Amino acid sequence: MIGTRAEFLAALQEGPWDVVLGDDSVKVVTSADVLHLLRAHDADIPFIAVSNTIDGDTPVEAMRGGEQDQALSTNLRELGPTVEREVREAAQHASRPAGVEHRLRHAQHAEA
Repeated sequence: MIGTRAEFLAALQEGPWDVVLGDDSVKVVTSADVLHLLRAHDADIPFIAVSNTIDGDTPVEAMRGGEQDQALSTNLRELGPTVEREVREAAQHASRPAGVEHRLRHAQHAEA
């Protein structure tokens, strides 16, 4: 478990990582901080926030900020399938040619 920004940055250098989990119960470094540091390091590693509560607009805003998913700490049995799905999707994303990925993102934004 990583508790500080310095520890997280050091761990990133030890990678490669398939997925990163953020836990808002760690008060020293928040999930938002971890996500920001992760995206500055590697935009393609899936990030899943684990939280005691998921309410209102929080999931939508978090996804806009770059999270792939969220999981409730009170229901961790769903975390495994969520991690598997995100790792699988990241691998598919990495195998697509850049032009295809750009068109997919453009189509998704047009639908929103």
